[in-house]
Amino acid sequence: MKHFFPHLADMFNQMNDPRHLSYIVYSQAALIMMVLMKCNSAIVSMRGMTKQFNTEEAIDNLSYMCGQKLDEKPDWQTINNYLERLASDQLQIIIQKMVKALIRTKTFIQYAINGKYVVIIDGTDYAFFREKHSPHDLVRKVTDKETGEISYQYFNKALEAKILLAPGLLISIATEFIENESEDVTKQDCELRAGYRLIDKLKKAFPRMKFIIVGDALYAVMPFMKAVKEKGWNYLFRVKEGRQEKLMEDFDDLLKYIEADSTVRNVISEENGIGKFVNHVEHVTGKKETCNMIRYLYTDGEGTKKTFTWVTDITITKKNAVDLIKAGRDRWIIENQGFNCQKNGIYDLEHHCSLDYTAMKNHYLLIQISHMLMQLYMEYDHIVYELKEGMKYAAENLKSSFITHTVNEADRRFIETKTALHLCSTLVG
Repeated sequence: MKHFFPHLADMFNQMNDPRHLSYIVYSQAALIMMVLMKCNSAIVSMRGMTKQFNTEEAIDNLSYMCGQKLDEKPDWQTINNYLERLASDQLQIIIQKMVKALIRTKTFIQYAINGKYVVIIDGTDYAFFREKHSPHDLVRKVTDKETGEISYQYFNKALEAKILLAPGLLISIATEFIENESEDVTKQDCELRAGYRLIDKLKKAFPRMKFIIVGDALYAVMPFMKAVKEKGWNYLFRVKEGRQEKLMEDFDDLLKYIEADSTVRNVISEENGIGKFVNHVEHVTGKKETCNMIRYLYTDGEGTKKTFTWVTDITITKKNAVDLIKAGRDRWIIENQGFNCQKNGIYDLEHHCSLDYTAMKNHYLLIQISHMLMQLYMEYDHIVYELKEGMKYAAENLKSSFITHTVNEADRRFIETKTALHLCSTLVG
């Protein structure tokens, strides 16, 4: 945190504080830093955080992190009361500032494709309820396969944009909550509609950045492709059977006549895959947006044949075909290293740290910030990398250090000395 975001505490304190000035005891940074340490210490509940951080060492370390001398730690209820009133867009602004700080280092440009960063978008559920919880809840009908009984599930969902900065380093860059405006809406909000709002938000936050937007087959529709192009970006979307059928049929027909220079082999060495591509399939299909298509085939370790097809507006060549295939395959990272880690790893994303709707959104965003910091720690700390610590083990060690060892003056000099950090996997590789 001190290396990549030395002014993070100040950034938190500069947010619009919803509290009355006469009642403020803890700075915004103190309240938020405590939640960040909770998340990265594999502590699930807010009560558990209050109990486990009840040491003099933890209070001293929290004081150092937030830049405020604290006599005692804030209680979990104090933090939740604050998060209930904090506008969630304030934390999104912090996330975007953090991403900009990382991009400005120029450390990650080597992993971009032709100077354009890959941004992967996907949706995830983060809260479930048996009964209606708020006017903004989404609802789905569930039918029991055995009894045929119909029930309803109420849930909250977010559409996440994550930027791929380096191999295995996928961090949140923008969030659009999928939510109904009120209880009496005639049509529920959905992931595709949220997608338009999300790319608008991205463009507003990063007006000069060039992105390649990667997504699943839901986004492989002409209006969304057009919207991405109008932002000055590129797209790479998965195409599946049953969607864009005419486009797939014409692509299959054209594949029969491709030349050898439209095939790449041994893509991703461990998979020994084959990629085949055709540019401007839209000329045959009659689509208005550019539809350059590429198919990737390989056989997994169990002998199962895998096939992936993507559509893009980037002209495909043998030189960039491998990069595009890897970018398309990287979409699974947002599921495995992103949402799966946050749900089943140390963060327990679906745990209700608060039942207040606004606070729930803020807890979700704080997990995104925590995960960003943890990924940077895992990828840039040589000791952690060499010991091959898993995230859960690293979190336990961080918690133990936080609650038992006060950061002394020698530690501070070491922490605050500006040094170059290098991605461990690149050095080892």
